[in-house]
Amino acid sequence: MVRGGTSFYTAMAARTLAGFVVGLFLAFFGDLTARIFSLLLGYPWPPSVHQNLLVIGAGIAAGVGAYLAWMNLSLRWYWTLGTLLLVLVGSIGGAYFGHIYGPGPDPTYWWSRYASDKTIYLTAATGGIVMSTILGLARELLPLGRRKWKAKHLDQT
Repeated sequence: MVRGGTSFYTAMAARTLAGFVVGLFLAFFGDLTARIFSLLLGYPWPPSVHQNLLVIGAGIAAGVGAYLAWMNLSLRWYWTLGTLLLVLVGSIGGAYFGHIYGPGPDPTYWWSRYASDKTIYLTAATGGIVMSTILGLARELLPLGRRKWKAKHLDQT
């Protein structure tokens, strides 16, 4: 990308917005997948374990969605995997933040012990895209000469 023009900054904003939206949708489907997994098992564990499965499922899926917006496959495999793990940690942390500080499901709902709060989706997508954007902007804006972790196989000199 050519730096200095408005298209550079527009592309950065578009990547961030697209990552948030995809992370939000995938957080819902991650929660749904964890819910189906628990239903198939027949809820054999205490409700707190199943609630944690729902939170972690939403966090992992939102992290994958946020990572896709700033994905960089030109680095070595361990940097790519490390970046993915950092984004997943950010999104799972965001999901737990929403689980702890969110309003929670309505306690009068008869299935409320196994219900998940919808705030989890927003906070998981937000945590993932914040971490992914920080890592992506650091990669895009830092000059190649100052990077300690630059990919040697990308050097053309």
